[in-house]
Amino acid sequence: MSEPFIFVSSHRVKEGRLEELRALCAEYSDFVEANEPRAMGFRLSLDDDGSRLSHVIVQPDAAAMDEHMKLAQQRIGAALELVDTTAVEVYGEPGPVLAEALRHNAEMGVPVTIASERLGGFVRPAAA
Repeated sequence: MSEPFIFVSSHRVKEGRLEELRALCAEYSDFVEANEPRAMGFRLSLDDDGSRLSHVIVQPDAAAMDEHMKLAQQRIGAALELVDTTAVEVYGEPGPVLAEALRHNAEMGVPVTIASERLGGFVRPAAA
């Protein structure tokens, strides 16, 4: 089994935009599930007071993450109207599309962490 590629981002919800964000997240999640059969996992979560959004996506490889960036570009852009990105973490070596987005985030002052060296761990298929 190839190494999964993991992307984690954190965002501060802009004042007065929470309900719009809830609706967009539901639509975004449905879109990814319907259009990205290779995606291994996808989660959008709010903290308890609704001020922070966490986004986690697990792809089979960096190429699948780049494809996600292309397919979901419009929805990602819409989400960025509702939140401010506060941090991005990547586990694996990013492909060219994501690398460009990470460079842009870093230039905007967002802390970007790329952990490309795997020291241990494993992936199990979902339990039946």
